[in-house]
Amino acid sequence: MRREGSIFVAMLIMLVVSFVVGLLLAWLPIVGPLLGPIVGGYLGGRFAGGIGRAFLAAILPAVLLSALISVIGLVFGGLAGGGIGAPLGLLAGSFLGLVIGIAAVSGLMIISAVVGGAMAEPR
Repeated sequence: MRREGSIFVAMLIMLVVSFVVGLLLAWLPIVGPLLGPIVGGYLGGRFAGGIGRAFLAAILPAVLLSALISVIGLVFGGLAGGGIGAPLGLLAGSFLGLVIGIAAVSGLMIISAVVGGAMAEPR
């Protein structure tokens, strides 16, 4: 039987470690920002204690990141386009938030979280 941790704490570990490592290694071209989600996902996945729990803990930051990018798209779309810009900004922000948030950044976090969950120590 595997040791199971809290999904919420695993999610927080993924977010904090991803942010800190990505920020500290941002000076490295290409590789620096990608190492944050990999390290954070792996550590959070090990803490979650299983593949399914690690996957769920990695999906939650992806959804939060997508929502944040959608709100940013809404704000800048509304500021740039005037009256009609706000709905167009919401549509563009939602689509881009989904693509960028899940595929680019969180895809690495999800893969490394599943690996970390598979490597979790049995009790």
